[in-house]
Amino acid sequence: MNNRPGFLLLLFFTIILSSCVSKKLTKQAYELEQAGMITEAADHYYRALLRKNNNVDAMIGLKRTGQVVLENKLNNFYDAYLNNQVELAVNDYLDAREYEENVGELGVGLVFPQKYDEYYQEVKSTHLSEKYKQGYRLLQEERFREAAEVFRDIIILEDDYKDVKALYNEARNEPDYRAALEAMDQDKYRMAYDLFNIILNRAGNYKNSEVLKAKALEEGRVTVELLPVKDLARQPVLARAIYSELQSRLSRLRNPFIQLMDPENPGKAKATLTCELQKYSARTGPLQTKRKKGFLKQEYKVKDPETGMEETRTKYHKVYYQEYEKENSVSIILSYKMVSANTKEVLVSERFTANEEDRLHYAEFKGGKGELLPGYWEYQNKASEKDDIHDNYRARSHLQQLLNNSRRIRGIESMLEEVIEDATINIAGKVNSYNPE
Repeated sequence: MNNRPGFLLLLFFTIILSSCVSKKLTKQAYELEQAGMITEAADHYYRALLRKNNNVDAMIGLKRTGQVVLENKLNNFYDAYLNNQVELAVNDYLDAREYEENVGELGVGLVFPQKYDEYYQEVKSTHLSEKYKQGYRLLQEERFREAAEVFRDIIILEDDYKDVKALYNEARNEPDYRAALEAMDQDKYRMAYDLFNIILNRAGNYKNSEVLKAKALEEGRVTVELLPVKDLARQPVLARAIYSELQSRLSRLRNPFIQLMDPENPGKAKATLTCELQKYSARTGPLQTKRKKGFLKQEYKVKDPETGMEETRTKYHKVYYQEYEKENSVSIILSYKMVSANTKEVLVSERFTANEEDRLHYAEFKGGKGELLPGYWEYQNKASEKDDIHDNYRARSHLQQLLNNSRRIRGIESMLEEVIEDATINIAGKVNSYNPE
């Protein structure tokens, strides 16, 4: 569907609305100006131009009132300059310059006398010198957060002022650097690694952070040797499959502190991981068949001999239908432990059972047309007081579901793959989450 006409119509109404709002703001601005409320009037003219940038009346009004507002801001700056209120003077000048630039972006040029730029450069120089001394003193006192705030303010005003960038870098990163060194001394290599990483991401590099980060990783990394799965269940193919899948999962861990030792290039492992397949069971259940009694509901039309009107009547035929059930299941009991190669301490261990099962349950009916209903009957060819037709929503729905259920069931091989996947995910996850700190 082409929505262009609708879009154009919406755009048209938006333009009309903006134009109306702009006119209304311009009128309000003029009234405020006549009342001597120049600052408020300038704000309204400004907002009117934001709504419609070619509003000539608003441009003229903003030119007139905006110049007054700018001059008031410059007078505040000059007063602070004369009274040697250095920081206030800097802030007042920046406020005035920002106002002049914002108005200028709307096409309204204001007069900003050059003499104020000269005054500003003088007072800025004094301000930067004082801020630099303040920041340097805070840095020497190791009040790093406060020092960083001061140096950041200097960079905003003049980003190449002396060595302020280097000092700012030191004030931001030195606390984390010292904390990382302390963590290294306490053998908390993962904490140190994370802190060095923060520093490197923030500063590119700081002192020898890159070298120390690599050292923290080397010292804290646990190289794991995966031993063949012990096959106590006498299922060598399954044991090899578990080993292969676990090896694959461990090798894909995104944890720099857990590394699976390459069996083709063995080295000195810090830990060994052993698994035991303690029990395996698989059951392919027989297909159980039940002959069930039910009723075939049929509706038919008859004509009333007296009225000649058609009526709908219902007839229930006693029938047989079949129900089928089957269940397949797989289960393994597996234990594992990761042991320190140096201290023989058990670092991670668990014994668990992994199960998978699938169940088949459906019904079949090959009789005539109509709606099959569950129930009970005693004689197929004659009525009995024991006959019971379950002609209600719940019974009908349940039987229809059985008639529509799948005739397929997962085999042992398919379920065994899922059992292996569940088991190896469990083990790899526990190894991955191991943290000695």
